[in-house]
Amino acid sequence: MKATTFPVVGIGASAGGLEALERLFRNLPPNLGAAFVLILHRPYNKKSLLLGLLQKFTKMEVFEIRHGMEIQVNCVYFSPPRQNVSLYKGGIFSFPDPLLTPWNSMGIDFFFRTLAETQRENAIGVLLSGGGTDGTLGVKAIREAGGETVVQDPCISKYPEMARNAIKSGFVNTSIPVEELSGVTLVIFEQVASKEPGTSGKNKGRKKKRPSKEPSNRVN
Repeated sequence: MKATTFPVVGIGASAGGLEALERLFRNLPPNLGAAFVLILHRPYNKKSLLLGLLQKFTKMEVFEIRHGMEIQVNCVYFSPPRQNVSLYKGGIFSFPDPLLTPWNSMGIDFFFRTLAETQRENAIGVLLSGGGTDGTLGVKAIREAGGETVVQDPCISKYPEMARNAIKSGFVNTSIPVEELSGVTLVIFEQVASKEPGTSGKNKGRKKKRPSKEPSNRVN
């Protein structure tokens, strides 16, 4: 599977994640040179106001993901409710057959794994507020592919379980408070953008192939 020519930032969020998304996007420049894909735990039977809300947070164009849609740089995409999303063939969104891959509330893991497979060292995974373990296997896949991972500091998150479980896996680069999300994301983006294409996964001695022993903010 061919990667895009620009970094793709996958962002997973559930309960309490909207505030963190606002803090993140209000402080990110609209011409950063990356694409952002939000995988959210959303109720299926309610009319969504998410498109309008997200568009207030950023000057980037915002789209709800559709099957066959091509990802574009400097745009924000968000997942439909109760729908697994994958990214393949150089940046085409796909909805897997629900009979073969039924929705099971682990949509962040599902997307992060496809992001790792297609984007390799160009993949960035961000986990925000939420409960459960969704995202834990996904950040592991991204790190093993040579990408970067960051989580919202669970010590000051409304719903810390999702970030805390990811940290316990040992595959999180850093955990940060919500007010620092945009700044750290910019730094990580610069690190990813400066990597040589195709180097991840080929050099077994690379530090990024090994999980970090401790996140930057210690979680007790």
